[in-house]
Amino acid sequence: MVAQHIEVDVAVVGAGSAGAAAAGMLAGTGRAVALLESRPFARAGARWQNGVPAWMFERAGLPPPAGAELVRPGEPWVMLGPFGQARTALPTSILQVDVGRLNDRLLAEARRAGARCVEGAELVEVDLGPDGRPRTAGFALAPWPGGRLEVRARLFLDATGRAGALRTRLPAWAAAAPPRPEEVCLAAQEVRAVTDAVAARAFLERLGLEPGVEASRLGLAGGFSVSTVRVAPDLGSVALLAGTDGREAGGRVLLERLRAAEPWIGPRLRGGEGAIDLRRPCANLAVPGAALLGEAGRLVFPLHASGTGAGLVSARLLAEALDSSPDPGAAEVAWRYQATVQCSLGGVHAAYDVLRRLIAALAPPEVERLIASGLLTPGLVTAGLEQRLPGPGALEPWRQVRGLPRLLGSPELARALATRLPRMALALAVHRAYPERPDEAALGRWARAEARLLDWD
Repeated sequence: MVAQHIEVDVAVVGAGSAGAAAAGMLAGTGRAVALLESRPFARAGARWQNGVPAWMFERAGLPPPAGAELVRPGEPWVMLGPFGQARTALPTSILQVDVGRLNDRLLAEARRAGARCVEGAELVEVDLGPDGRPRTAGFALAPWPGGRLEVRARLFLDATGRAGALRTRLPAWAAAAPPRPEEVCLAAQEVRAVTDAVAARAFLERLGLEPGVEASRLGLAGGFSVSTVRVAPDLGSVALLAGTDGREAGGRVLLERLRAAEPWIGPRLRGGEGAIDLRRPCANLAVPGAALLGEAGRLVFPLHASGTGAGLVSARLLAEALDSSPDPGAAEVAWRYQATVQCSLGGVHAAYDVLRRLIAALAPPEVERLIASGLLTPGLVTAGLEQRLPGPGALEPWRQVRGLPRLLGSPELARALATRLPRMALALAVHRAYPERPDEAALGRWARAEARLLDWD
């Protein structure tokens, strides 16, 4: 067996956008960093399009995408009910990003900053010290049969997404319950050629859309499900996105149904798919010697299963937590990182998770009724798309009051809104009370209180 050994300050496992960003940020401060990826770098991370709010690049301290990496800037978006009758139209500032190209850019920046980047390195074991901190990790090296890499680091970062390759090997997280089917989004995204421009235009006219406008039909399969279509302005291609929770058929099936119904949708040009954990962020995102980034820590916006932006922001928050600490794996560093994340991203995610669970319980007619009611004003919908809390201008009381008769026509929907929406404010309050200093007993009490206050139905 051929063995190699390296020793660094920080070892980042997973070279998707969150991991590559963190490696570049930390190496840029002069720390010795290793970035390890089980696949070839050309296939690391997500390889599809994803909407990322512009503010998240700014908060992460990263230049926004440009050129081929930016598929398109913010453009008009239309939200449709499952039957295509109720609709809300609004402009957005969501950047549609080619995440594969973003990953490539962040990897190149990590290399320039001095990070040691190793592809084909699959994590196979973690050695814990007497204090429970990870000391070394063993990786099998795919390019060399029998090859092995031993990595010693003071801080290990798990950026391997839902798989949690490092997380599942550490006692702090290994016993965590897996998500239930309704807590997983099965998503698929594709760009396909348009083979009949006349038929494509007829499709747009039926929906009252112009080329270049993105339209999403919500609740198509009931509850948490969406099917999104955007025909390019030149009618040469169409971008498709679909997803359902794990109780339904999945995004791939919705896309196939759409293709069968619309023969003008032609051959696949590019795309990807995956299963995404929609639950609130892990209560503890870090322990001495290890931390979770992005989707590995369930930092995914639950309302529409977007995780790219949160992964980038979590990388920046980690870099800020480390700052000039002599020991990047110290308990104080771990706590500073997770407290900052929970009080910012975590609170917003928990609040919108309440709304996600409400919507997931609705049948298609109730989704149509909710959109038609006017309760979801353009300001509220825009805030959700941009992964922000609604501002004061998001409410339109007169418009919303006029929509009350529609809600009262469905007692179940009215009851669900009345009992669940106040819990969005409660979720924010709970996360503002996250323990600020290392205190495992206080963290245990907080986690139990969060579950008790937010999970009852």
